[in-house]
Amino acid sequence: HRIIGRLCEVFRAAHGLDLGADAVALQRLKYGAERARQILSERTEADLELPMLASGGQGVSYRLTRDELETLCGDLLERLAEPCAAALASAALEPRDIDRLILGGGMSLMPAVRARVEAVFGRKAVAPASPEEAVAVGAALSVHLHGRAADG
Repeated sequence: HRIIGRLCEVFRAAHGLDLGADAVALQRLKYGAERARQILSERTEADLELPMLASGGQGVSYRLTRDELETLCGDLLERLAEPCAAALASAALEPRDIDRLILGGGMSLMPAVRARVEAVFGRKAVAPASPEEAVAVGAALSVHLHGRAADG
């Protein structure tokens, strides 16, 4: 959402138009933003080329850097420690009690997210290449630790 907001600002500055109510343009921006986020998990820059966003054919070209993304998401990164601490507290665990830290979900591939979580837990995290893989590993660990699920 932060990337989409930035792209809308760039588009508005370039063309004087607001894309806020255009569902098709917003869907294209969402796709481009997600792709940029994925690229920035591996590289320091992502070039976004999104032509034909408006009915007049206007588009947006923008180079987003990892540093800019981290600035756009800075408040979210700061808030990340709280749910980690809450999860530990609800499980009555300390960071030293965690043997292996496995991150799941697309945002866990973002280097700043990984660094923040690693700082909270004081250890390196494992982030599988596929977020679905992390979910499967978590489910397997849960079954291993708690026995067979009641519903099979």
